[in-house]
Amino acid sequence: RFRQFVNAGNKNVVLVAPTLGPSSQSGGLTDAGGLSRYLDQVLAALQAYGPFSSLPSLGNLVIACHSGGGSPMLQIAKNTQQYSDNIQQLWGFDCLYGDVEAAWLQWAQQNSSKLLFVRYGSGGTADRSRTLQKMAAKQSNINIDGDEGTPHNRVPETYWYRFMRRAHIFSDK
Repeated sequence: RFRQFVNAGNKNVVLVAPTLGPSSQSGGLTDAGGLSRYLDQVLAALQAYGPFSSLPSLGNLVIACHSGGGSPMLQIAKNTQQYSDNIQQLWGFDCLYGDVEAAWLQWAQQNSSKLLFVRYGSGGTADRSRTLQKMAAKQSNINIDGDEGTPHNRVPETYWYRFMRRAHIFSDK
């Protein structure tokens, strides 16, 4: 459904989903330089199989995750690598598991021009999300909201389209 949400969002974006598996499988994305290696492969594939006659350049980048992908997303956000400056927003859907609140707050303090959006549902992350929200009360680059009545597996589809439409970092088609 994400492809449909991207299409309906009417934004000039490419959706890349590197790890869609039954558990938090990040592969080499969290390794030093892992995201950059992966994105280089994506750009090469867009040139080879897409509408580009030359290697496209990477514009604004959003890293998004659901559920157990929260820890890998934090690792990717903290790794400095070739495309780190392209990361403009991070979208987390019911993903704050483990003791991550202080790490996200530190990331936000060190990356004031980047935005972290977290939405929670019934997946057991509401308390951690609200704790981070309180800790980050003075951080304008952290936005947390949610509803524990939203089923865990529905959190991404509940908020994805809204995020796409509001992401002013992407130009309209």
